[in-house]
Amino acid sequence: MPLRFSPWKWLAAALIALVAALGLLWSLALGAMNRVSQAPPGTRITVPAGASLRSVLTQLAVVHGLERPRLIEAYLRIRGESLSAKAGSYVLPVHASVRQILQQLQDGQVALEQITIFEGWTLSQMRQAINASHTLVHEWRALDDAALMTALGEQGVAAEGRFY
Repeated sequence: MPLRFSPWKWLAAALIALVAALGLLWSLALGAMNRVSQAPPGTRITVPAGASLRSVLTQLAVVHGLERPRLIEAYLRIRGESLSAKAGSYVLPVHASVRQILQQLQDGQVALEQITIFEGWTLSQMRQAINASHTLVHEWRALDDAALMTALGEQGVAAEGRFY
């Protein structure tokens, strides 16, 4: 004689399956957040101003900083955790978890760059040195001296001799 299930038993079985699937997804998301990055030592990423959570996670996935970016994104959104990564260039720490990397981006722990400006240089020489750097990113490359001073809130002030 065939077994017959009432609609309530089907509903209960479906709910149990749904809860089990959600539990499995949650477990996978927690595992993804705590997984150690596989990015090679010295791996850098650059986060542009206004970057979305998805674009940052995708960039991290490309350099093997994390796996399953969409699952991590869903996990963060469900928990109400937003990632407001600060713009800048970051060096991913070796053997860091995804959670630690995301905290680094949230805190704005950017890679610091060094450039030497010699005393006595003109503003033009200083700007040439800054423009020659491949790692320094700035927005005033296309500005002339007057526009630069205006951007710095010093409209009408001569730029030469102000930076030393």
